[in-house]
Amino acid sequence: MCASDRLGAGLHAECSIVAGGFGAIAGLLGRPSREPRLLLVHRLDERDPGDPGDPEDPGAGPPRSLLVTHPRAVPSESRGGHTLALAAPLTRVTNAALAPATNLDQTPLVRASRSMMAGLLSDLDHDGRRFGLGIDDVLLSLLRGIVLEHPDASRTAPPEATTATRLRAFIEARHTDSRLDVAQVARELGISRRQLHRHAPDGGVAAMLAERRLATARDLLAAHRALTVAEVAERSGFGTASRLRAQLARRAGGTPKAIRQAASA
Repeated sequence: MCASDRLGAGLHAECSIVAGGFGAIAGLLGRPSREPRLLLVHRLDERDPGDPGDPEDPGAGPPRSLLVTHPRAVPSESRGGHTLALAAPLTRVTNAALAPATNLDQTPLVRASRSMMAGLLSDLDHDGRRFGLGIDDVLLSLLRGIVLEHPDASRTAPPEATTATRLRAFIEARHTDSRLDVAQVARELGISRRQLHRHAPDGGVAAMLAERRLATARDLLAAHRALTVAEVAERSGFGTASRLRAQLARRAGGTPKAIRQAASA
């Protein structure tokens, strides 16, 4: 990372913000990660729509913003200048397959994202604060909204995909959202709860969610000992430490402490 590049990352956070040259931005996608990442990239040397700018300096064109899943797909004209990017786990944003790079319209949501990202990075620079899970939730919601308002960025599961396949993919992508329940799964897949349960394995959709969340919780407990049980519960989709402990006892017959002891043995 160049000396002029700045990186902001939350304590145990899933999202990070970087400002600098394109090399720093591309580096976020190239870092080792357990899952693919998505970048929201803004050019900072271009003015907002409606801003007449300096008539003596007509060089600054309209703003350019992109969603990126592969840095090599970024057009050459977007590789220069100063950039600001938000990186997040792709599966926390969408279960759709995204294009390698998508130019974004300058919608109110896209413009708001640029201001918010710049403000968060400025806060980190000025007083050393770190953003955590609460800001993560806001940033992930922001990215989901931008993906939804740009349908050309993604292609959903093919029509021939079975409901069972779509259900598994949806839970894999969204199980860490603690607000996700059976009713919301049915709504977002566009089917009734009765149809949903017909395509779920034994135990139903609630059991699928619980088991997938438990798998994520076990991984976090074993690999990230600095995380508190409450933080593990939030990041795995249970929401609270009490719910995580109850599900571990019920479905696995264990405790967070026992899982960590077994992992370090």
